[in-house]
Amino acid sequence: METLLAIGGLALLDSINPSALLATLYLLKRSRPAAAVTTYMAGVFVTYFTVAVLLMLGL
Repeated sequence: METLLAIGGLALLDSINPSALLATLYLLKRSRPAAAVTTYMAGVFVTYFTVAVLLMLGL
C-alpha cells in the first residue's frame, strides 16, 4: 500500500506541467475561452495517448 501511495504521489507531481498550465491560462484570456481550452486539452490528450500507444507497441 505504501508503494502505491508513493507511485500515486509521483504521478500527481509529474502531471503538473508548467507549460500546459501557462498555455491554458493564456487561452482563458481569449474571446471564446471554453472552445480554445477544450481544443487545446483535446490536442494534448490525443498527443499523449498516441505517444503512449506507440511506446507500448515498441515503435
